[in-house]
Amino acid sequence: MEAPVLIGFLVIVAVWSFYLLPSVLGDRRRNTPINSTTDFDKWANVMSEVQHRPFSADRSAQRNQVLVRRRRVLFFLISLTAITLVGAWVTKSSAWLIAQILSDVLLFGYVVLLLQIKGAHDVRVAQNVAPVRREARGETRVRLIS
Repeated sequence: MEAPVLIGFLVIVAVWSFYLLPSVLGDRRRNTPINSTTDFDKWANVMSEVQHRPFSADRSAQRNQVLVRRRRVLFFLISLTAITLVGAWVTKSSAWLIAQILSDVLLFGYVVLLLQIKGAHDVRVAQNVAPVRREARGETRVRLIS
């Protein structure tokens, strides 16, 4: 009975370490200083957009509610995973192990969903919002010639 629990635990640790360790150790490219004129050009355009963005209190409040709801669901799933892990370890029961694996699958799926939502939002902002606002103001892109 101990071997399946240990194998299940090792599989769970391996899967989570595959996804969590890169974020803990950090992305090398993200933390490096600007290393090319193209990166600086992109950064300068994004910063110029910040000055001209309209602020909507309703949208901000709605976004905060969504973030709070997502945070609560994530906390619940993490708690559920921890509780089922302790239950599986203490009781050494197959039912608790199955519940733990299911809670891990749910948590993993939710994290993937959150990452997809964030990625889609970033792409939408980068492709649609910035160029439209720049063209509406009649501005041209800042280009650096080196």
